[in-house]
Amino acid sequence: MSNSKQPEYDMAKVQGLFVGYRKFAVDREWLRQQEEQRYRDRQRQFDEWSRKWVTVTRLKETRLWTDGAIRRWLGEPQQQGKYKVFPVEAVLAAEKLNEFQLWLKPRLEKKRAQHCQRHDV
Repeated sequence: MSNSKQPEYDMAKVQGLFVGYRKFAVDREWLRQQEEQRYRDRQRQFDEWSRKWVTVTRLKETRLWTDGAIRRWLGEPQQQGKYKVFPVEAVLAAEKLNEFQLWLKPRLEKKRAQHCQRHDV
């Protein structure tokens, strides 16, 4: 016999009762709580992942990177499933470079001008 541990699954017993032959009524409050717990777990996992990795899409949409800038300062992305990603440390290091700051400054000014023009500020 081996002493290997079997994986423990956090599967809660379904709350409910049998109401007839092969019919089971599930407690709706219990279902809601389980759904909320799964959502919190997924959110926590995503937050942990986001502290280590940033997708190419997020670089472009939230940090104003372009394809050319990505190739120039970060190189080729790693593939994680269907996502192209870079380590957050590499992105932060690249953004601290003076050369990157000089490249980004006119881009930020252009985006601010577009924002002000759209919102009459």
